Amino acid sequence: MNKKNLIFVLPLLLMSWIVQGQVGISTPETVALQAQWGSTRPRIVLDAASNPVVIWSNPTTKNVYVSRKSDDTFQSPVKLNPDGMELSIFDWSGPEIASSGNNIFVVFKQIPEHSSPIFCVKSSDGGTTWSDTVRVDSSTPMISRMPAIGIDNAGNPIIAFLRENMDNGYSDWAVARSLDGGASFEPAFSVTTATGGAVCDCCPAAVETSGDNIAVLYRNNDVNLRDIRASISHDGGATFDTNIDMDNLDWMVNVCPSSGPSAFFAGTELKSAWMSKASGYYRVYYSSADIQTSTSNGSMLIHDAPTTQIQNRPAIAGNESEAGVVAEFSQTGQNEIFFSWSSTDFSEGNFISVTQNLSGNQLRPDLAFDGVKYHLVFTDNGIGGVTYLQLEVGGVAVLDVEKNEDFQLMPNPANNELRLQVGRSHSPETTISLIDLSGRIVFVERLGSSPVKTINTKQLSDGFYSCVIIDKENILANIKVVIQH
Repeated sequence: MNKKNLIFVLPLLLMSWIVQGQVGISTPETVALQAQWGSTRPRIVLDAASNPVVIWSNPTTKNVYVSRKSDDTFQSPVKLNPDGMELSIFDWSGPEIASSGNNIFVVFKQIPEHSSPIFCVKSSDGGTTWSDTVRVDSSTPMISRMPAIGIDNAGNPIIAFLRENMDNGYSDWAVARSLDGGASFEPAFSVTTATGGAVCDCCPAAVETSGDNIAVLYRNNDVNLRDIRASISHDGGATFDTNIDMDNLDWMVNVCPSSGPSAFFAGTELKSAWMSKASGYYRVYYSSADIQTSTSNGSMLIHDAPTTQIQNRPAIAGNESEAGVVAEFSQTGQNEIFFSWSSTDFSEGNFISVTQNLSGNQLRPDLAFDGVKYHLVFTDNGIGGVTYLQLEVGGVAVLDVEKNEDFQLMPNPANNELRLQVGRSHSPETTISLIDLSGRIVFVERLGSSPVKTINTKQLSDGFYSCVIIDKENILANIKVVIQH
């Protein structure tokens, strides 16, 4: 096959993904349509096989729904709250979800808020079936609101929630933990009293876990100084003995901004993203902290922008090698979801819109990471529903094609040459090609009869490529490869 013929095969590879800069972006998939199910504040986690499980809410019916992706399609939504139980739902706060393997927990608050409990439900099979509700908070004079959830290293849910005493205006964040897989919860205790004063009473929190390390991130309210802080436990949530200021911007504001932090653990490093208007403009920031030394590395503006632009609702995900942040950006009445990624501290300036080709407004993003791809959900007012995308940094637009174990490519990363080990018979017309990020074919040849094919890569630029093996018009394998001299 020559390059001219290969061009006609490429649309087969590109029809499910596009490339924008260094990011592969999948074709949008509809999780649910608003007319029947609602579309408020979707949240996403991954099961043991990295399949997405998505929840969202309907503020009209006061219900929360879940849909899991199975057999390459999102299944029909399932209502998680019992009939007759109405939930507290806002576009900035509502039900939350956490996963560990195929154990998935969802937590939600019943209304009326001043007199109703917080409940949790569990799935042990990746979101296919769900348990009855289990009450999280015990009866106290204080009002419980805005639950957040994580899962410890033993598979037990750790739930934080805001407590308010309406008589004296006191508020704090409390934690209730389970020691039996979510069948029951211990009495809640405060994890924020060490900071003094109150906490921001309508900014949601985040709970993150890594081994015995547990962090509750929240926005404080120290006489209108509203920094993002993290209360840390080193013993699985039994005690919270450390409090770290993740945010050195010192934003003074006398009203609640209704926007909370997002975070994940990379070993003992806690990485977080949040919104602040300390500069005079709504901007999204990043910071990290070493929870062993209780030191924060300060605040990094992820992306500057015109003063007319509003940035809000960030979500962060990643691992020890990389991190990605999505956020809602608004300008001149148009809302889009932007994505930034980094292998360091977000100083590289990597930043793109991932929804610029979609109609209408896109809102309230959430993000999960499987070690290769980022999984994104958001409210999509263009279709009137919940939309799902996959993002891959350095990804080439051929990600839907499965690798074939009959073809082994090495070394990877490659320096001056690549060697393809062929472990199966093939026709004389079978070709191997390298395609760069822009979709340009930089190498194409027939495989020939030798079990090893060597490709000279000395003249190729450093970066990501896709090695595509095609027999006539059948794609036998697609292998992502890095060239690094």
